[in-house]
Amino acid sequence: KQIMKQIVGNDSAIAIINSSIKSNSVPHAYLFEGPEHVGKLTAAKNLAMSLNCDSQDGACSNCTQCERIINGTHADVELIGLDDKDSLSSRQGVISIEQVRDIQKKIALSPFEGKYRVIIFSKAENLTLEASNCLLKTLEDPPDSVVIVLLAANMGNLLSTVVSRCLLVQFKPVNINLIKDYLLDNFSINEKQAFEISRVSQGCPGWAISAMENTEVIEEFNNIIEKIDAVIKGDVELRLEYADDMANAFKKEKKVVKDELYLWLNYWRDILLTKIGAVDLVIHNSRLDSFKLVSGQMTIDAIFRVIKMLVGTLNLLDRNVNANLAIEQFVISLPTVKSETN
Repeated sequence: KQIMKQIVGNDSAIAIINSSIKSNSVPHAYLFEGPEHVGKLTAAKNLAMSLNCDSQDGACSNCTQCERIINGTHADVELIGLDDKDSLSSRQGVISIEQVRDIQKKIALSPFEGKYRVIIFSKAENLTLEASNCLLKTLEDPPDSVVIVLLAANMGNLLSTVVSRCLLVQFKPVNINLIKDYLLDNFSINEKQAFEISRVSQGCPGWAISAMENTEVIEEFNNIIEKIDAVIKGDVELRLEYADDMANAFKKEKKVVKDELYLWLNYWRDILLTKIGAVDLVIHNSRLDSFKLVSGQMTIDAIFRVIKMLVGTLNLLDRNVNANLAIEQFVISLPTVKSETN
């Protein structure tokens, strides 16, 4: 049996998982480490399918077991921490000790409808210290026919004792040409669109696929880029209004604001690349005219200063400094850019 091959790239990671399944040496716990949207969750679901599939090949995606896992209705396969609106999860999106204890009660019983119980912890770095220590007891003395899969962006954010009891499988950003080819093969899209989306995805096929399946993803992305463009070319009043909106959003959802600031970083990276003539490396190549307009009014040193200020702002937010003050300082420090040159 082996895992499904629906994952774009990360062949070495999939080979490790396949090897453990084929050799019947499936560990009680895996740790899939890597950036968001590179295929960790897809691989975890496919692993669950491989272990429970009714066919001899594994992960056929057509049998009752596979279909129920795909639909999220399989009694023995559970995802924890995927939805921050989970009733057992706090508003901060942490994975609580109550959730882990609830899982421990379930896995003490034999699988209900499949061969294995598979518990997937999405964003395992959100486990509280108490939840991690509670989970550790299960990892030290796991029940039979139970496989736990931890998904994390950085294993450094997990307890070392938890990490040491897992088979580590590392996922990396995928070559953009692989993503582009996948989009062309699976969606009605032209070469130019596939190239742009694969560039913007920055090696994350999950994001690129979401962008193709849900037009809102691209619309939201384009709205943020338009907003960045407007703030760069806007007056102080507009910039302060933007800072205020971002600070208020930060109180509700920190990650959304940080993600937007990382888009700012990519935007200014593209301006720098345009300035030095490396336009082939620009991520948002449909915005090239705007980048030329901005870069034409700035020195390389000035562009570097903006990038440095952005990194500094992200660091301040990580240290829980007053968000309003940090973002205000950044937007006020932005150089004045004319909307059009004579």
